[in-house]
Amino acid sequence: MNLSADSACCYLPERQPPVNVPLSIYACSIDDITGWFSGRYDGRAWHADMSSGEEEGWYVLGWRQPHAPLDTACVDCDGLPTHPLGHEPPLLRATPVA
Repeated sequence: MNLSADSACCYLPERQPPVNVPLSIYACSIDDITGWFSGRYDGRAWHADMSSGEEEGWYVLGWRQPHAPLDTACVDCDGLPTHPLGHEPPLLRATPVA
């Protein structure tokens, strides 16, 4: 993701993301940890390129295209809740762990 002044901005999951293109996905865990993941949206589910088998229980709070300009529909991701409220879509692993 770029490191411009608006790097903490994103769209909420309800805004239709582009399908099968690289995205930066902002997510929270059931342990109240937030973070950015590289991934994509396949039209039905969110997928992230996670590095280990320990990343489970993450939920999508927001997303952005890494180098696309944002518009007035974007929000400050840092101001979003850090715990899933029950309606956030799950963030799935892009490739299953063997």
